[in-house]
Amino acid sequence: MHLKRILSALVAIPCLYLIIAKGGLFWFSILISVAALIALSEYYFIVFSKQRESVFGPVALIGYLTCQAIVFSAYRYPGRFDLMLGIVAASFMISGLFTLLRYEAGSDAISVLSRQVQGTVYIPLLISSLVLIRNDGTDGVAWVFYVLVLVALCDTGAYYAGTYLGKHKLCPKVSPGKTVEGFLGGLFLTLICGLGIQWFFFPKLPLVMTLVFLVTVSVVGPVGDLFESALKRTFGVKDSGSIIPGHGGILDRIDALLFVAPAAYLFKVYLLG
Repeated sequence: MHLKRILSALVAIPCLYLIIAKGGLFWFSILISVAALIALSEYYFIVFSKQRESVFGPVALIGYLTCQAIVFSAYRYPGRFDLMLGIVAASFMISGLFTLLRYEAGSDAISVLSRQVQGTVYIPLLISSLVLIRNDGTDGVAWVFYVLVLVALCDTGAYYAGTYLGKHKLCPKVSPGKTVEGFLGGLFLTLICGLGIQWFFFPKLPLVMTLVFLVTVSVVGPVGDLFESALKRTFGVKDSGSIIPGHGGILDRIDALLFVAPAAYLFKVYLLG
């Protein structure tokens, strides 16, 4: 398992670096668009696993189109949250029409609609924050790397602290493997390394607000991880997919990032700016 993870990382990290640092905003947006589309299909696989709805059904297809429209909006019209929310609202109304056309008493049509809307907000709306970060100012690329590194640090610290020191369960009903010690390990590593990165690359950032930001990342990241675990446990699914050897699906890899990205954007634009 560790070998597969290492090999996957050796392939993925250089590719990510080239796209983020050298590919420009357009290719970065394409990367986010593809990742969001795959993650959304994995989400549908999870939430529709016990229903007749297909991941390629009409309501799901509307979700895929909405996903692309949201990411494109973040790329083409940065800061236009009203447009992004308008896309979500339009998707809801169109999906609602399809739902009404096939509604029958006792059917699960309304449940399918609610899960599609949740997926639209959960994945493309949240991950498009990375495009907004990349699109904001001359330091957008550095901030994208900062966010990705912090999420990786938090996950790494939690894994090793939980593995070797973990004794007290953090949220056993959702994820029995998560421990309080693991959470604290992720928090510690994120704070120490995050402050080091801030010292060298973002010296103008206020220290107190940076500390608040790092603590926020250390909290919302695990919450994102637990949220996806709750989804999989609810629907009896082990992994969202198997596209990445040793890691599972795309959604399994970006679950924490989905929650961290919008928090990072809000901090960057409105608090740390």
